[in-house]
Amino acid sequence: NGGTGGYRTFAGFSRQQQRGVLVMANSTSSTDDIGRHLLDASQSLSPLPVERITIQLPEQDLRKLVGSYRLSPEMVLEITVQGDQIYAQATTQPNFELFAESTSEFFLKVVDAQMLFDLDEDGVAQGLTLLQGGQRIPGIKIE
Repeated sequence: NGGTGGYRTFAGFSRQQQRGVLVMANSTSSTDDIGRHLLDASQSLSPLPVERITIQLPEQDLRKLVGSYRLSPEMVLEITVQGDQIYAQATTQPNFELFAESTSEFFLKVVDAQMLFDLDEDGVAQGLTLLQGGQRIPGIKIE
């Protein structure tokens, strides 16, 4: 299996059934469970992704989230704003647009990931939590 830039793939083969499958998707949803299910119908499929509703936030609210957030010793997430759009760029990765669901909850469309910003009473981000791949990764604001 594998994925890059908003695409996912899975290839599998059952020697017992003498059958192979290849699943390719222009989506960040996992193709693994589909491939496994096609090889063995007893393998369950994952639930459908949650439908997310995007809201538009004023630029001044987005600017309160700008900063550098340390996710691990090797990875920093840079949050930037260009006009009325907000972006996230992790170390060694491309810059991706974030989409607001509220003043503190955002999601990405290129991968199944969400960001929850920890806001102070003035709405300024003090940290964030990245939700991705079943993990909750805290990001400590360093700038």
